[in-house]
Amino acid sequence: MILRATVTWILLAAIGVLNGILRGTTYGLPRERTAHQISTVTCVAGLFAGAYLSLRNSIADVRDRTLLGIGAGWSLATIAFEFGFGHFVAGEPWSKLLAAYDVRKGQTWSAVPISILMLPLLVKRIVVRDRPTPKS
Repeated sequence: MILRATVTWILLAAIGVLNGILRGTTYGLPRERTAHQISTVTCVAGLFAGAYLSLRNSIADVRDRTLLGIGAGWSLATIAFEFGFGHFVAGEPWSKLLAAYDVRKGQTWSAVPISILMLPLLVKRIVVRDRPTPKS
């Protein structure tokens, strides 16, 4: 499961990067806060789809505690990637990176790492719910 979880996180990171490119080239142009909010929704939806497609066949029997650990690892890795890439590669100041998490100013980006934390458990719940029950 660790290998599958690692490969899935790489897929999720790619989805996040593509979401950022989409934002920057389309709906990111008119209003920053609106673009930020749209980007949060599209990112969470894309991350869910990627996690579901990657994990649906291998997650049903994994313990919830393990899945929460995987989600926590994904969330921490995502934050580290976002801040590391944003600051050291893209040259963004720390203040701008942190501002994306300021919910008092209408920023919704904190929903992304929270969603990532819960994704493995959510996927399991959906898979188990949709699993056919054995006939007696």
